[in-house]
Amino acid sequence: MAMNQLKSRVDGDKVLVLERIFNAPQALVFQMFKEPEHLKHW
Repeated sequence: MAMNQLKSRVDGDKVLVLERIFNAPQALVFQMFKEPEHLKHW
């Protein structure tokens, strides 16, 4: 998967899986994902 490409799939009938590769430290990506004020910009 290319950098910043979003990949999605449906597992079963109720699970949506979204995958994306970032060129950033894992801790920074997790912090941005868990904080609502940052997550709304994704």
